[in-house]
Amino acid sequence: MFAAHRSVRRMVAATLVVLALAAASAGCGGGNQPGTILFQSDLPSGNAACVPAKAVTTVAASADVYATYDFKSKPGATVSVEITKDGTSLLKVDLPSTTTAGLDCLSDTTNLSKDVPGWGAGKIKVTATENGTEIASGELTVTP
Repeated sequence: MFAAHRSVRRMVAATLVVLALAAASAGCGGGNQPGTILFQSDLPSGNAACVPAKAVTTVAASADVYATYDFKSKPGATVSVEITKDGTSLLKVDLPSTTTAGLDCLSDTTNLSKDVPGWGAGKIKVTATENGTEIASGELTVTP
């Protein structure tokens, strides 16, 4: 009787591991290229938040713009995100992950054009690094 319970627990545990691996490999819904940071002018929301419907590469300085990050990080790692304009750092933040799950997709509802100090016309580059190694990047041209 106890042996039967153990094998049922093992089957359940094995199934959960397979489901976790499948979910991890799906990342941002499978629609993005891993290692990318995409920009969009619509506020990310719902299940499609990690798959921007209208990715943009150029925006006016006053236009709303949001970022979607698609990458893989290790459990327990801290991902650093830096935003630069024409090579000058505007903002740098750290995103800690849990000890059991790394980060893979983040859809940020922060309006970069309104909330990043120094935002304006120029070449914007957003870079995500883990332990000093780049894991994702994206560029955006901001016009006056």
